[in-house]
Amino acid sequence: MKKALKKIIGIGLLLSFIITSNYYSYLYIGLIDGGISNRYKFETFDGKHQFLTMPSKGTDIKTMERRFASFCEKNPQYENTQLYRTFRRNPLKYWRWYEFVSHPRYKYTYKKPSKDSFDHFTIGRSKKKN
Repeated sequence: MKKALKKIIGIGLLLSFIITSNYYSYLYIGLIDGGISNRYKFETFDGKHQFLTMPSKGTDIKTMERRFASFCEKNPQYENTQLYRTFRRNPLKYWRWYEFVSHPRYKYTYKKPSKDSFDHFTIGRSKKKN
């Protein structure tokens, strides 16, 4: 009986920890995890149109969708094209599980970044000349 009670308490504490960490992830864990400066890259299947969202800089999903709609209007050949996210969900980051399920950025289908895709960490830097 004592073992069963300890097991129930242990499972309860673990679930409480996971729920609490998901609830407060935007407040404190997100800062440790780079949540304030995260960059999320989206692109079309062929990689012709790429967009980097940086919520801390004001470029969010809605901005991306507006710009993509404008791109499709100017380029009718891309009318039936869709965007893909090029970043994976990391299930080990349990404090982001709620975000994985609820945030619109994760509703997009995943695909590997194209080979000519820009690098998240070299944006704005000039490439070395050989």
